[in-house]
Amino acid sequence: MFDPRTKLYCTILAVAGFSLTGQIPLLAAGLLLMLTGVLLLRMTKQYRSWILVILPTALFFGTVTWIAADGRQAAGAVLRIVAIGTSFFLFFQSTAPEDLADALRRTGLPYPFVFVLSASLSFVPTIRRMIGRIYDAQRSRGIPLKPGIRTISRYASFFIPLLVGSFRLSDQLAEALEIRGFDSPERTPADGFRFGLRDWILCSACTLLLILLLVLAG
Repeated sequence: MFDPRTKLYCTILAVAGFSLTGQIPLLAAGLLLMLTGVLLLRMTKQYRSWILVILPTALFFGTVTWIAADGRQAAGAVLRIVAIGTSFFLFFQSTAPEDLADALRRTGLPYPFVFVLSASLSFVPTIRRMIGRIYDAQRSRGIPLKPGIRTISRYASFFIPLLVGSFRLSDQLAEALEIRGFDSPERTPADGFRFGLRDWILCSACTLLLILLLVLAG
């Protein structure tokens, strides 16, 4: 619906806004707005998996902040991390890597940089599945890999296969790029996204929201 550059711009503004304010009501209102977007896009199932990854980190930093400061700042730290994580969730779930690459290429960015960015995003699920297979394979062999001091010596049985698999994946990608003429000067981008009126309206609205948030926070 919207240009990927519009969604990226709004995501950056949202992260900046959450990072610059420490007031709990504003953070809670911003998070509620993000959760409304999750509901409207019908991504509650995917969001549950995402929040299970974000929440332990948020609780850890909240606990550290509580010990170092007080409970109010700890609650603000938890809300800030969850809100920022939700912002990135909405962006990545609503924007395909190849669409983002095509839009960024139209802004004049070098194609190698754009490709590295989109490829990094595209291979995150692949690396995640590789990690799951290695973990399950080592557990089936009776090798405990749970976090702890006693199991540090066994981490090599996890990281070495992961490193080898990553190198193999990069070699396959390099061969595929070479076959398809990655360095060819005749490369022409396909006709794709165009920055329209609705994109300008959304960018303006997000900018105004950030200004209002900074005014209220000040």
